[in-house]
Amino acid sequence: MTARTAAVRRVCRQVLLSTAALRERGALVEHVLCVVDREEGGSQNLAAEGLSTTALFTGAELRRSGAS
Repeated sequence: MTARTAAVRRVCRQVLLSTAALRERGALVEHVLCVVDREEGGSQNLAAEGLSTTALFTGAELRRSGAS
């Protein structure tokens, strides 16, 4: 596992923890907005918890542009 993958997992984990805390307090959380979906499984992990995801950019888009 690379450091980048570990960082993504931590971010997704934090989103899941925050979502759980908000839902426990009665919030209806259904959607996540992220800047970059690195396409390493994070969106699927969030979907498994009932969260849809919108990304401003994907990892593939950044790689094609040379920005990664």
